[in-house]
This record gives sequence, C-alpha cells and structure tokens, in this order.
Amino acid sequence: MSVVEKKPRHFIEQVIDEDLKTGKYDGRVHTRFPPEPNGYLHIGHAKSICLNFGLAEQYNSYCNLRFDDTNPVREEEEYVQSIIEDVRWLGFDWEDRLYFASDYFQQLYDFACQLVESGDAYVDDQSAEEIRRTRGSLTEPGKESPYRNRSVEENLDLFKRMQSGEFPDGSRVLRAKIDMEAHNMNMRDPVMYRILRATHHRTGDDWCIYPTYDWAHGLEDSIERITHSLCTLEFEDHRPLYDWYLEALDVYRPQQIEFAPLNLSYTVLSKRMLRELVEGGYVNSWDDPRMPTISGLRRRGFTPASIRDFASRVGIAKREGVADVGLLEYCLRQDLNIHAERRMAVLDPLKVVGAFGVEMSSEKKSWHAQIFGVLERLRAGSRGSAGSRMLVRLVCFVLVLWLMVRQEFAGHSFEMAMLLCRSLCILLTIGLAVEWLLGWLWRAPGHVDLRCAVALAAVGSLSVLDAMHYDLFREHFSVDGLTLGIQALLANEVPIDVAKVTAWVGGLAAWLVSAPIVMARVRMAWLDVLSGVADRSARGLAVTAIVVVVATGALADGDDALTAVRLALP
Repeated sequence: MSVVEKKPRHFIEQVIDEDLKTGKYDGRVHTRFPPEPNGYLHIGHAKSICLNFGLAEQYNSYCNLRFDDTNPVREEEEYVQSIIEDVRWLGFDWEDRLYFASDYFQQLYDFACQLVESGDAYVDDQSAEEIRRTRGSLTEPGKESPYRNRSVEENLDLFKRMQSGEFPDGSRVLRAKIDMEAHNMNMRDPVMYRILRATHHRTGDDWCIYPTYDWAHGLEDSIERITHSLCTLEFEDHRPLYDWYLEALDVYRPQQIEFAPLNLSYTVLSKRMLRELVEGGYVNSWDDPRMPTISGLRRRGFTPASIRDFASRVGIAKREGVADVGLLEYCLRQDLNIHAERRMAVLDPLKVVGAFGVEMSSEKKSWHAQIFGVLERLRAGSRGSAGSRMLVRLVCFVLVLWLMVRQEFAGHSFEMAMLLCRSLCILLTIGLAVEWLLGWLWRAPGHVDLRCAVALAAVGSLSVLDAMHYDLFREHFSVDGLTLGIQALLANEVPIDVAKVTAWVGGLAAWLVSAPIVMARVRMAWLDVLSGVADRSARGLAVTAIVVVVATGALADGDDALTAVRLALP
C-alpha cells in the first residue's frame, strides 16, 4: 500500500482550522479579493486571487470579488472589466457576490456621522501640507490640530455641509480623533473623508466627498461579514486602525491576517511604476506581452493552470522573499508539456550549399594547400610540447583574425571560409567543425544561400567528409505566422525604489540614534558615506545605516545625531 505524502499546511490554513475547531464565526469561512480598479492586475495579484478563491474552494465556502473604488480620479470602468476578465480567466467564480465600495457610500457616510456624534471624529480646516507637517515623525509626536476640540454639533454641521458641496476641494477633511502621540503613525488622527469633485465611474457626480481607503476597507469587510480578511504585509501597521474603527462603531469584526506579497526577479510589481511605463509610452499598453500583468502574460502564451501552479509553488509565508522568474516559466513548460504539442520552426530559413561545390583555380588550390600544410606541420610537431601547442594556437588565431579583417570569405571567396574552418579545428582542438556556425560573417548582402563545409580532425590530418547541400524547405513547407520575442523589461534582478529605501534607511538610522541602548553621535565625517546610500542595494543600505550609527564615537544627544542623518538623507 503506497503512502500518500501530505502537503504541509501554511499558517493561514492553520489559523482557519483552529477557528473552525473552536466554532469561531459559527464555523463559517468567507474570504474576499478586494482590488482597486486603478490599473490592470499583475502576477502579484494572482497570488492573492489564488489564495482567497482557493481557500473558498478548499473549505467549500465563499469568496467575494469587491472593488475598492474610493478614488474616482484614478479609477476607470476599463480597469473594472479587465479585472473581472482576468479573475474569470484564472478559473475562479464569485457567482452573485460582485460588490463595490461605492455600493456602501451611504452606509459609510452614516458610520462617519455616528463617530462625529460620539465625539470620535472632527472636521479639520488645515490644508494637506499642514496636516502632514503636524503629524510628527517616528521620533517626534504629532501636534493636535487647533480645530480638534470643536463641539459635536459644530463638527456634525460642518460635515453635512461638506457632503452637500458647500466648501471647495481640499478646504476641509474629516479626521478620526485617536492619539497624536501614538507610536503607530496611522493612529495619529487619520483622515476619513476629503472633499473631491470628480466624476465616479459608477455613482457619477452624486458625491463630492469620498472616503479614504483606510476608513472604507475594514468596514466593507464588516458589512459583507468576511471572516478572514487576508492582506499583504504592508497593511500590518494599518490593522490597529481598522480594529479601532470597528470597535468605536461596535460592529461585526473580521480577523485580518497578513502574508508576504509576491516579489519576482527582473520584474516590477508596482502598479504605480507599471502605470508610468504605459503612460510614458515605454510599452504599448497594459496588456503588452512584456508587461507582468495577467492580460500581458495571457498574450505571451501563459495558461491559467501554469499561473495557479506558480502561485501554489511560491507558497504562503510571513517573511518576504524574491521568487525566481525562471520558476514561473518552468510552470508554463510543465503545463504545455501535457496539454500542447511541441513543434520546432525555422524563423529565417536559409539555403546552405557545401563550399567544395565551387571550383577553385589551380593557383588558389596550391596557395590554400601551402598554408594548410604549414599549419599541419606545426600541429604535428607540437604534440610533445606545451609551448609548441600554444604557438600553433597563436598562429591559427592570428590567421583567423587576418581572414576576418580582410573579409576574404565574404560573397565569392568560399575557399577562404573552408580555410577558416580548418584553422578553427586546430585552434579549438575539436574533432568536428561546422563552419556555417559563423555563417553571418561571410554571408554577402543580397545572397539567399550560405556556402559551408564540414571538416573532421582525424588522427594526424584533417579530411573533408562530404560536400553538403541543405535546403530548409523554404518553398514547400513555409507557413505564414507571427512570432514574438519577449525579453525581460529590467536588467536588474531586484528593482529598488530608491526613494522608498532611502526613507526607510533614514528612519532606521533615526530610530537607532534615538534608542537608549544605541545613543551614538553621528559625526560629520560620516556624511559623505551616508550621502551615497541611495546608490546601493537595499541590504547594503541597512548595513551601512547600522554601521554608521553604531560604530561612531562617544555618546551624545540624540537630536544632534538625528540632524546629521537628515542632512545626509534629504
């Protein structure tokens, strides 16, 4: 009896198994895939699609397709339709559970009024720049808005007037009243609503205020009674904010679980950067076969099964990593080996004729034989001496270069091509040389055929095997078709967002400087070192920041050190 090896269960499956065992959520499992319709889905989204819909299939439950369409400036109906097509093409079905954040605009507005009435939200008249400046930093607490302590009645009146369109764009926002000194900067009175007069792709001009993503996202899950809200790691710091909203409103609370996003070598998986490629004209469209979008992969020839297999192979984990793009191509080959016939084709057929089919004059034959005889005698006399063998190879190398410079083998001098072939046989010490491997060197403009010969290095001599005539069925078996040669968009294996990494290292350095254990003074001599961190890899940046902060001299005030870091990392 064969033993079937059980596949280990990833940590999200373990959490769901435990919830089912304890009866949490009444034994239900309900997930969702919540894309923003501001671009086409890419291969990174495919991992989330396969995870959410795959868990629904595995536990015989449900998965919603919901569009978080809270930003009408960037969102279009074209993106909605492309996302629907991509998810369906991957083989998943949401049945009648297609939802939009815009379906809940009225309910979200009512929730916001409820927070205003409970004193947990207020209308702020500060500009976006003033809000950013008073928000603080990782080492400095934020400053409370001068409008934070308005009365409930005034806040409610102003918010309703915002909704009715009485104020200009950007003049006021609705903010949650949480804690301006919170360590998590997402909790420092985040913005919930902003005034924005833009036509929405579904609601038109019905609304002139729109909810922020953080305000809407968790409440949408609550409205749809999602049990397990699966997000990538960048939303881990946002979870306390989502929970605060749900607790303040006393509504149903899903469980958010974060997993590592997909990073692929030689591939950009940032929707912002992909948009720049499209709008900048670097690619033809979102579904350009060079793009890592699902529609681009579909045009390139990828199958739904290969992408689902890839998503399964990369796995689900908490720690970020970079998957090799070769694994994605391997998954495609594995699927095509089963479901597609393999065919080979000659894209640029070329008639090949043996070089010895051309008559040489007796004078040329004699000159050819003299040169070749010298090479043969050199080789025969070099069998016992390493230095002699090196001399033979050097002579052959010079001869090959001389032929290439003179281009005697171009067009009509096919005997020179044969001499080149024999010289290569001696130079490379190989038994078989096929000189048409270098055919592009002597194919003259306008010629439709290629003259070649095959030579064999026998014991002590070279002999011509045969004159060769090879016709690649140009006239009899040609088929019209379109072929695409796809290359990677990027030359670097792991693309780096320099601005993001620089800011991250600056924050890390500032934290290390302000930590009680590592109160080290950053001397000005280190500024030249720090000023170049943007040109290094992410790993090098982190190491540089740690070394610079820890390995400097005596202890000093943390603000002085922080100032030095900011000067180095503007």
